[in-house]
Amino acid sequence: MPSRLLALIAPPLCAVCGKDCDSDPVCGDCAGAIARARPQPFWAPGLDRALAAAPYEGAARALIAALKFGGRLALADVAAAAIESRLEPFVPGLSSPFPPTPGAAAFADSIRPL
Repeated sequence: MPSRLLALIAPPLCAVCGKDCDSDPVCGDCAGAIARARPQPFWAPGLDRALAAAPYEGAARALIAALKFGGRLALADVAAAAIESRLEPFVPGLSSPFPPTPGAAAFADSIRPL
């Protein structure tokens, strides 16, 4: 009941485009755009090959920006599902994190195996 009351006061908005949507964090139009995106190879220093789940543009870019820079943690499940569904055919058993922020990279560099 409280969430229905809250929806009357402040209707849920898509985290990608800002349009009205149901209780999902992403509206149907944006979810469709993300679903239609295709994996894209790219060059990255130190790697033989790299593959992005989608080109970093449009709805995919807005989703990642909202997650990384807007603190919209509810989008993590949406992004993870998109990554898994696009890259699983290329890399079975894939577990792919988002590129880290500069602070996270510095932290990761400080971790050493025992």
